[in-house]
Amino acid sequence: MKQVLSVVAIIDSPTPLAWVNKLIDRLEQRNGVELSILLRSSDQADSKSGESLPDSLMRASGEKLLGKMDKPRFAQNPWQAEALSNTSALKKTDASTALVRCDVVINLSDSPLDPDMLPHGGTPVWDAHIETLDARIKDQLLQRAPLCWVHLWAHYRDPDKEASTPGTDSCSRIATHALPRQTYSITDLRRAAYFSLVSLFESRLVWLSQGANILASEYRQSTALPNGKLIDPERQAAQTDADCLMNNQFMPAAVSEFVRLKQLLKLFYHQSLDRIRHRLWYEQWQLAVINDTGTSSLAALTRHKLDDFAIIESPAKTWWADPHLYQHDGSLYVFFEEMQIDSDHAHLSVARLSHDGQPSEVKKVMDDGQHLSYPFVFSADGELYMIPETASRKSVLLYKAEQFPDQWTLVKELLNDVDLADSTVHFDGQRWWMFANAMSHRCVDERDELHLYYSDQITGSWTPHPMNPVITGVDRARMAGPVFRDGDHFYRPSQYGAVRYGYGINLARIEVLNTQAYSEVIEGRLLPEQGSTWLGCHSVTHMNGTTVLDRVTRHRR
Repeated sequence: MKQVLSVVAIIDSPTPLAWVNKLIDRLEQRNGVELSILLRSSDQADSKSGESLPDSLMRASGEKLLGKMDKPRFAQNPWQAEALSNTSALKKTDASTALVRCDVVINLSDSPLDPDMLPHGGTPVWDAHIETLDARIKDQLLQRAPLCWVHLWAHYRDPDKEASTPGTDSCSRIATHALPRQTYSITDLRRAAYFSLVSLFESRLVWLSQGANILASEYRQSTALPNGKLIDPERQAAQTDADCLMNNQFMPAAVSEFVRLKQLLKLFYHQSLDRIRHRLWYEQWQLAVINDTGTSSLAALTRHKLDDFAIIESPAKTWWADPHLYQHDGSLYVFFEEMQIDSDHAHLSVARLSHDGQPSEVKKVMDDGQHLSYPFVFSADGELYMIPETASRKSVLLYKAEQFPDQWTLVKELLNDVDLADSTVHFDGQRWWMFANAMSHRCVDERDELHLYYSDQITGSWTPHPMNPVITGVDRARMAGPVFRDGDHFYRPSQYGAVRYGYGINLARIEVLNTQAYSEVIEGRLLPEQGSTWLGCHSVTHMNGTTVLDRVTRHRR
C-alpha cells in the first residue's frame, strides 16, 4: 500500500557533494517522500597509522602504477561541492542531538553515525558507508572482480531496548547495486559508484513507500536449482562480501603492501594484454540458431550449451546482433541490428530463415543516419508493429509495417524526452506493458535500470510504474529479448553484465506484474562454457521451436 514516507537525510555541509545534491533534488520531487535534512558537524580527525619504509615505498610505487593505468573517459565529478537548491528542509543538529522520529534516516555524510545517534523505536538508518567506499572500489578493481558492488546497509536499535542503551543492536545489508568492472580506470569506477548511490537510495525508498518488502526483493534473486547449484552465485557472493565488510568496520580485508603491489602488477599485465589483443584482433557479434521442436520455450533455452548453436554466416567485419524472430505467411524472419565494425551507427536488417536456420534474402529495413538497434517486432489488433531502439532521439517510436518485412512507417511517438533502450512490449491479457532500460548515470556507461510503463492500448498513453526503476544493476536489469510464456508463467530475458559487456543472459520468471508492484526470480542463465570460442551473448528470441541468439567472438584483423 502506498504511503507518504518520512525521510531524514543527514549531510555534512549546506554545500554537499554533487551526488548528494542530486539525490536530495530527486527525493524532493518525489510525491511519496517527505524529506527533512539534518546538518551534522564532523569531529572525526583523519589519522594514519605509521608504516615501515619498505611498505611506504611499495605503496608509493603501487599508487604510481595505478595512476599510469588510470585513463578516465568521463568528466562528471561526484565530489564537487554544490549549494543546496532548496534549504527550506534544512535543520541543524550535532552528534549529541537525538534524531526526530521518522520512517527512515539516510546517512549521506562522510562518516558513520555515532551509536548514540541511532534513533530509538526501531527506525532504520540506511548507510552506504562512503567513508570506506574508495577503499572497497580499489579492492574490487585490484582483485578483478566480475562485478563492482555498492552495498546499502540498515542500522537500527531493537525497539524493546531501553532508550539509554548505547550501541548498535543490528546491521544488515538491504540492497546491492551491481556495476560493470571492466574499466581499468579507478577514477571512472569511483565516479560510477558514487553516482549510482543516487539510484540505489532513491529506488529503495520508492519501493518502501509503495509497501514493498525490500529485503525479500533483494534476496529472492539468489535462487537455486533442484541440485542445490546456485543460478546466481554472484548474488550470494555479494551477500558474503557485504557481511565480511560489516564485520570489518566496512573495510575490505587488510593485505600487505607487497600483496597489493602484486595485484597492481597483475592488473597492469591484463591491461597491456587487452591493448595488444585489441590491436591484433577485433570482436564480432554474430547470430546463432538451434531448432528444438516439441519442447517448451524455457526447456529450449536451457537444455543446450551455447556451443550447440549453429552460427549464421554473416559478412566479415560486420556485426549482426539483437535478433528478433517473427513468423509471417509460413516463413520465419529474423530482424537484427547490422553495423560495420568501423562505423559509429547501425541500421536494421531482416533475413528469411531456411529450414536449416541459414539466412536468405537479407534486406535493409531501416536506416535514418542515427544509431538503430533492437528491432522489436510484434502484432497487435491485426497490425504488425516494430519498436526499434531510438535512444539517440530521446524517444520511443512505434512503426507499422506497410509492406512486410522491409517497409515501415512511423505511427506514433510513444514516449518522448526519455533516454531508454531496448524497449520491449508485452500484453498480459489485460493491458500492455513496456519494459525499457535507463542508465542510473552516464558514468556507469551501461543500462543498469529497468523501467516499466503500462497502457490499455498500444497506441494509447503510457503511464510510468510507481516503483520505477523496478530492477537495478548490470547483472539483471537490461532486456535481452521478448518476454515469453512457458506453461502458466511469463519469463523475462535479461542481460548478465558480469565479467564483460554481453557476457550472458538471465531467464527470470515474472512473479508479480501489476500497476503497483513488480517482482521476478532468476531461474536460468545462458553462459559461455569454459574454453569456448564464445566470449558472451546478450540477446535471445524463440518462436515455434527455433531459437536465435547473438554471440561475440574474436577474429584476427
